[in-house]
Amino acid sequence: GDTVGDPFKDTSGPSLNILIKLMSMVSVVFAGLIVKFAPQIGALLHLE
Repeated sequence: GDTVGDPFKDTSGPSLNILIKLMSMVSVVFAGLIVKFAPQIGALLHLE
């Protein structure tokens, strides 16, 4: 018979795929911004 979580297994695959792609794109964008503005961020946080 069908288990309780069986319908969730069918729907969680595509949503997790979208979530992983979105997280990777956000991390790439923020990594580029951090590299670009590293001196300003360091001065703002008094790391220099």
